[in-house]
Amino acid sequence: MSTSRSVTINAVSDAIDEPDETVVVTLRPEPAYAVGTPSSATVLIISDDLPADLIVSSFTAPSAAGAGLPITVTDTTKNSGGGSANASTTRFYLSTNTLLDAADVPLGERSVPALAPGATHSASTSLTIPAATATGSYYLLAKADADNVIVETQEANNLRSWFISISASSAMLGHQALIARRVRWTKQSGVGWEAWTRTRIIRSRV
Repeated sequence: MSTSRSVTINAVSDAIDEPDETVVVTLRPEPAYAVGTPSSATVLIISDDLPADLIVSSFTAPSAAGAGLPITVTDTTKNSGGGSANASTTRFYLSTNTLLDAADVPLGERSVPALAPGATHSASTSLTIPAATATGSYYLLAKADADNVIVETQEANNLRSWFISISASSAMLGHQALIARRVRWTKQSGVGWEAWTRTRIIRSRV
């Protein structure tokens, strides 16, 4: 013998933007009856929240920098989604390409306040290029919602890049110095000997 029952699930609306969620209803065995197959069912609750969508709409920085030296970057973080976004973080990285991965070096971050749909927030942030960075071509990356705390319509559009050339700073060139070496020689000019000197400039690592 089988029977059916209706189960009402009340979804409670709150102030938190959330994606679709699921509820699992499971029949518990009791001595008075046997549980058939399947013994559970999954119910999908469709969210009526309009998600936010945070992007870095603009990002500028110097085109060149030195290892161990500070730079200033400026970004605009925008909520391009239909729902409000709570406070978040935009973080900056140094990378050898335009993709963010575990090998990239975090340089710093800034706080972004809550943003209404279509709202933006701009700020300048001071960062320091790591002193051990080798001379070469790199990318600065700016990632909105860096900690993934905002439910968004898209999670793959948070990143923006900027090309930058990095060279070793004077402090990292092995403390190169110019050393003056004085060379002395003589030549015979008319009567007697005339002494001349010459200063030679050489580059040395000290």
